[in-house]
Amino acid sequence: MLLRTRAGLLLAAVCAVALAGCDDKTGGTAAPGPSLSATSAASAPAPSKKDLPVDGKCVLITNDEANALLKATAKGSSASHTSDGQIKHIDGCTYISPAGNVGYDINDISGVPGGAATFIQQAKAAMAGRPGPKPFAVDGGDDSVAFTFDLGSKVMARVEVAKGSYTVGTNAVAANEADARRIAVAALNLLLPALS
Repeated sequence: MLLRTRAGLLLAAVCAVALAGCDDKTGGTAAPGPSLSATSAASAPAPSKKDLPVDGKCVLITNDEANALLKATAKGSSASHTSDGQIKHIDGCTYISPAGNVGYDINDISGVPGGAATFIQQAKAAMAGRPGPKPFAVDGGDDSVAFTFDLGSKVMARVEVAKGSYTVGTNAVAANEADARRIAVAALNLLLPALS
């Protein structure tokens, strides 16, 4: 039951975070999204599992990498996370720019009954009953759920992947669906090597 509640809350929380980055006070227009090959080449080597942070804030995707993903100058922020007996927060951050935003979260949920794959299955079930999300496929983990969601003048893409005992979530808000998807998947590709 706890896992099902968290999966449902995941969808609601992601939409709330994404909406926070959509207030375009600058009056500018969104920049086009990067290509996957351009963002992968610019990334620093990922840390090994033994070097993963605990309760990290903006560690695994740097400000420079976020700027490259968004093709704009972004400001990063991360809320304090407290790991509990079931979920251990590894790292997370949201980078916001006039062009849109990109965020990520990595958690070790080895303490949750059913683990990461069950979490993803329950997130898929929670998403399936909601109007609006448009699912798309992503690779790179044991299981995944990915979707886009229209936010008025912008589009949010959300990706959640199970990899071993970890869940890796990325989200991006951009001017159009293709850019939002490209940014969210590129952010995922920066994070997954840290869990290999």
